[in-house]
Formats: sequence, C-alpha cells, structure tokens
Amino acid sequence: MLPELLAVPLGHAASAWQLLGTGLPCCQNCLQYLSAMQQRTLVFKQPIVRDPTVTKLEAANALTFGSWAERYFEDKADPENGARLADSTLAMRRSVYNRYLASTFGKLKLDEITPALLMQLCEKIKKNGAPAPAVQVREIVLLVYRYALSKDKNLQLKNPAIEIRPSDIASFKPRDRALTPSEIKIFFASLEKIGTTPTLRLAIKFLLLTMVRKGEFLNATWDEVDFENATWIIPKERMKASRAHIVYLSNQTLDILVSFKACFSASKYLHPGRYDSNNPLSNATLNRVIDAAVKKAKDDGFDLESFTVHDLRRTASSLLNEYGFNRDWIEKCLAHEENSVRSIYNKAEYSFQRKVMLQAWADMVNCFIDSRDPWLVVKNAKLNLLNIVESI
Repeated sequence: MLPELLAVPLGHAASAWQLLGTGLPCCQNCLQYLSAMQQRTLVFKQPIVRDPTVTKLEAANALTFGSWAERYFEDKADPENGARLADSTLAMRRSVYNRYLASTFGKLKLDEITPALLMQLCEKIKKNGAPAPAVQVREIVLLVYRYALSKDKNLQLKNPAIEIRPSDIASFKPRDRALTPSEIKIFFASLEKIGTTPTLRLAIKFLLLTMVRKGEFLNATWDEVDFENATWIIPKERMKASRAHIVYLSNQTLDILVSFKACFSASKYLHPGRYDSNNPLSNATLNRVIDAAVKKAKDDGFDLESFTVHDLRRTASSLLNEYGFNRDWIEKCLAHEENSVRSIYNKAEYSFQRKVMLQAWADMVNCFIDSRDPWLVVKNAKLNLLNIVESI
C-alpha cells in the first residue's frame, strides 16, 4: 500500500469517495487521499513482468516423471556420459518402467517423488517376489532424474534415488543371483584370461547353455548323449524329481561335446577328473574356476559380484523370461515340477519349442559375449516357433 493512504483519516477517506468526480473535495486531506488512490490504480494496472528464469523453472517442474522418462527412452543415451545404450538394455528398462513405474510415478511431478516413496515402491515389488526388477526401478528413477537435470540446468531438485543404495533393496545373495547380459560378457572375457584348462572354460559355458544342475553334468556319461538326434537324456536315477530329463542340444553345445570327446575319449564321463579319468570332475572345481574369473574381473576394474555354478541356471531362466519366452518351456528345460493344480493338468513336454528356444538361448549368449543385440535372434526364434505351432 502507498504511504499516503495511511495518513488520511477514515472520515476524510469516506468523504473523498463520495465527492469523487464532483470536483468538490472537502479538504486538503481528501485531495491527498484521491491523489494517492489514483497513483495506486495506475500501479496495479501496469502489466506484471515475470522473471523468465522463474517461468522456465516452473515449466520444467510442471513436466511429469512420465514425460521425462519418455524423453530419456527416446534419447537412447546414458545421461552421465552420453554413450549410446544397447537396444536390449533400453528394451529391458522400458519393460520394467511400463510394468512398475508408469502407473505409480508416471503422473507425478519430479518434486513429488521422495526417497521414502521410491523405497516404498521398491519394497512392494520385492515383496511380490521380484527383487531384480525392484533394483531396476531404483536404477531407472536415478537415470531419469539425471537425464532431466542434465537437460535443464534450471531444475533445482534432488535425485531421490541417490539416497537409496541397490543393496538397501536387495543384496543378491547366491540364491538370488542372476547375471545380466553385460555381466555375462565381462565374465567370459575374464574367464579367457585366467590360468585354467580350455575344457573347464567350455564346461562352464555348457552348464549355462543347457540349464542343467551341476551334479547332473558332473556325473554325465557318454551313453546318455545322442549326437544323431542332438539330445542328452539324463536318467531318472540322477534327476532331482526322479524323472528322466531330455536336454535338447544346440549347435554350440554339440561343438563343446565334440571337444570333450576329443580330449576325454578314454573316459566314460563327459568331463572326468583332472587326475583320474575313471572319476568325475570334483564338486568344487567349477566354482573355483568361476571365483578366479570373478576375481580377475574385479582386478581389472569391473563391478562383477560373486556367483556360483547354480546361478547359471537362474541366469538362463531370468533372461529367457525377460525376453518373452514361454514360462512353461523354461520350467521344462529346468526340469522343475510344480506342485500346483495347473501342473497336474499340464503334462506337455514342449519338445519342439524347447529345441528352438535352447538354440536361440545359445545364440543369445554369443550375442551378449560379442556385444551384439540379441533381439533379431529372439524375433527369428519366435517366428520359427509360430510356424511350428501352426503346422501341428
């Protein structure tokens, strides 16, 4: 309020309003009051000029998390260093975003998402049996905020994901461990650098490609392998569920078996022990080789957490599920027998589907190791499977 208004008595102010327009003010005080009111009117009729920085900041804040997420996915680059991300990585992150973040955070503004809110969502996802996606949710939020802050320097926000460590959500102990495509690449590169035999390197890859348990491989004998039909039939006596299990052999696994045969033709075992070909490989050997490769990766500056032979099965299952292969086919490859009403009625073996899927899986692993996008492999496998189903 202008200072002149404060000096005019109430009675005079009323008289001034009554005489406004008549040209007959009652006194000097009234003249002062009217003059002050006229000045005030002029002040408030002037257009308000807003600070452009404030306007831009408000516009940026008005964008929702979903809007920024879409811009991040369209940019296809790491917000920290600008490196282009692999299509498979983006596809995996978008899948997680669509399933877990779009409906919960999509319409929220950036300043509405707090560390507590993010942790609450991650805990809910983990509780529903998905610890790996829960960690990915935190990662996506971290990256979307980094992207927004890098694109608009006027944003004054804290990244809520910074206050949450991945280990706060899930620690991935061995029973939860599954390797990512980038970890597969790092591991096999490190495996080539350590002092071990070529056949032990092949044995670890064979386990990853066939999805069998360690004991099922260690005690495998040549009379179980049918090269002509590209199958390995593990007898029920050696299976956890006491049912014979057929492993459909990809071209890559057949090549590995040829290497084993060339090296161990005198033994009945696919890969016998180091010092006695009449005995199987020792139970601890493969885990020691994995530990040595992981240590080498860490020494070379890579962030690769420890894992065991058994985690190779979980890795295959997790990635095949992520790439959209049928869960029933995957469970059959793992020789899992579910105790559910559904499993009682589902006695299908999915022979053709498993054969195609395991070949696709071997090709996918090669893509991961060579830093190639596996989506064309996946697409062709699914088209092949569709043709098989239509011809049955």
